[in-house]
Amino acid sequence: MKAKILLTLSIILLGIASCKKIETENIPTPTAPTLAEQAKEYADAHPAIQPPALVNYQPTSVKVSIGSLSVGTYHFQYDSQKRLADISNDKSSVFNTYLDPTNSKATSKWTTREIHYQLNPQGLAQSSEGVFMNGKEAAVEYFYKNGYLVSSADKNYLTKLTYKTNGDLQEWNGLSHLGETIRALYTYSTFPNTIQQEINYWAAPHFALRGDFLGKYSSHLVEKVVFTNRAGDSTLDFSYTFDSQNRVTKVVIKRNLSDDAIYEYSY
Repeated sequence: MKAKILLTLSIILLGIASCKKIETENIPTPTAPTLAEQAKEYADAHPAIQPPALVNYQPTSVKVSIGSLSVGTYHFQYDSQKRLADISNDKSSVFNTYLDPTNSKATSKWTTREIHYQLNPQGLAQSSEGVFMNGKEAAVEYFYKNGYLVSSADKNYLTKLTYKTNGDLQEWNGLSHLGETIRALYTYSTFPNTIQQEINYWAAPHFALRGDFLGKYSSHLVEKVVFTNRAGDSTLDFSYTFDSQNRVTKVVIKRNLSDDAIYEYSY
């Protein structure tokens, strides 16, 4: 009788263990969010951005000098919607964009490198494929807050951009629009950004090389940028000269790792 009771208990315990094993096996293993999912979560959680109204004065050219050396003059062209379409120097085209709104597509080109963008209903890039200027593969997803690019992701990098509520970029950590790794901290002047200024690399040229379909620009002109890299911090300090119409005519950039850069704008 005792043996029969023990046998019955053993069968019951084996059944319970078997049920627990089956239940455990049926529990799905949680997976870590992808970089693109993390980028979207970051964008969704970013505080709202409410910038002041800005006027783009659309400079037609800028003469660039490094120290006493004249680098040359860059020329800007815009489309009918006042969006940047082409940048060229005295020798050839440096950068240009082409918009195909009918098919919700855009293309950016640096010399022989091209990136093709798929646009969302607001005309902002939602994904890209192609080759960055540095030769790296470009397959990126982009995420926005109030028209500002605040995050992106490819298969290797999660990029986060942090803005103040007034539209000034505070920190950029990840990849630049050209595919270079970047970690930069920004402080700003009180002057409005009327030249679509964007600084995302410590070396010249220090102006935006990207289409307007990658979001809005900071509200004010940069006063200081600190880039962090393996070689140490690269610091850029900016000062400005204006004409009687409050247009930027000259920018002097003091750089701790190189000679000063001087930019003279024409309209």
